[in-house]
Amino acid sequence: MGTALDFVRFNLLPGIAVGVLMWAVVSAGVWLLGVRQGKLRLCLFAAPLAKSTLVILGVAPAIAWRVASFDAWFADAVPPATVVPWFLLATGAVLAARAGLDRKATARIISAGSDDDPRLARLEKSLDRVFARLAASPARLPVQFACEGLPGRPGLAVGGPEVTSPTLILEGRPTIVVPGAWIDQVGDDRDLDGALAHELAHLQIRRPFGCMSSEFVRSLSIVNPLAGLMSRQLELEEEGACDDVGVAVVGDSQAYASMLLDGYRFARAGARPTPPPLRYATRLIGMRPAVSARIERVLAGDPGAGHGVEIAAFVCIWALLIGVFFTG
Repeated sequence: MGTALDFVRFNLLPGIAVGVLMWAVVSAGVWLLGVRQGKLRLCLFAAPLAKSTLVILGVAPAIAWRVASFDAWFADAVPPATVVPWFLLATGAVLAARAGLDRKATARIISAGSDDDPRLARLEKSLDRVFARLAASPARLPVQFACEGLPGRPGLAVGGPEVTSPTLILEGRPTIVVPGAWIDQVGDDRDLDGALAHELAHLQIRRPFGCMSSEFVRSLSIVNPLAGLMSRQLELEEEGACDDVGVAVVGDSQAYASMLLDGYRFARAGARPTPPPLRYATRLIGMRPAVSARIERVLAGDPGAGHGVEIAAFVCIWALLIGVFFTG
């Protein structure tokens, strides 16, 4: 019982506290310095979760500066040799449970889809255009893909009534499933291009070791209580990063925003209680309350504008985080 209490007092609570403090610092930094590009923000907001987990594991003190109270916390913390095995065991159990839900979601989506639908030809042409656009590497795309290369080509399928939004499934070969009824409603091929580019960006971001990806941190920190507090923020930042790619591919922020709104209306028209497994699938319209915020963000300006300034701001914020929280 003493070890468990010490873990709560000297590992868990300091870890959550420093994570919340870093979260506030990052939020203030991106607001004051105007960092809008999605992948830069996603990388920055993953840092508090990483630091919090290191403190909980007893690997690092709360802050780098020598402060007597923080040094005392770290000295009394339950050591990594005791914490890490249990932490990894709990992490493995949660990830295994999530993998089971992912498999159920995949089975539901695939069963509602079709791989011999004539509309697949239109999707294949759209995906060809998306890859051609990304491969051209215009100046506004380097944050999204330049440091890690393009992802492999995913499979495509036409979804049935069960699928109410373009959806990425990762079980087996990654596949983008697009509702057949939505394809029939889309008159402008740019809408298809934007939707597929968005899902392709999710595939890229979910690479565990991708450049500036938060997925590895999120996976290893899944049993950290701070992960639950930050989950919505990280989901919104990931959606923003994928929207940046979609806008860059389409080349027209208003057209992309219109596609999001039409996708939301389509999803609402076919809305029904979402089966629990499907909630874990990555969908274009998956977080309804966030759609208006995403549309406002897209219309606020070109995410590729001011790239150099935002990179400089990103570096400054990281330097501050490293100097205060990660060195010493």
